[in-house]
Amino acid sequence: MQRTRLEDGQILYVIDTPGFDFNAESRLVVNEIGKCIDLADDGVHAFLFVLSVRTSFSKEEQAAIQYFKELFGTKISDYMIVVYTGGDKLEDNDSLNDHLDCSHPEDLKEALKRCGYRQVLFDNKT
Repeated sequence: MQRTRLEDGQILYVIDTPGFDFNAESRLVVNEIGKCIDLADDGVHAFLFVLSVRTSFSKEEQAAIQYFKELFGTKISDYMIVVYTGGDKLEDNDSLNDHLDCSHPEDLKEALKRCGYRQVLFDNKT
């Protein structure tokens, strides 16, 4: 967990969850997620789902979205933001949406639709 104070005085906490093995015993995964949520005294205000534009959307990432939806219900989409890393690897004239149209499966497109297309692309070099 990291904390920072924004210019307006608001304090922002970022809790980086461990990678989860969704094939493991579900009780263990739920306990680990619970530990992360316990760190958020005021509750969770955003759920960042981090992906790379350099790799294909994996079955594990697909399972993670489904698992969190089952654990928290469909309302998790109201708090989800999809964060893409590797923006510097896109071709010069290729936008994020162009890349998504060509390379992402329907499951991810559906998740983006459910979260209101809240997405951001980071350039790893700047």
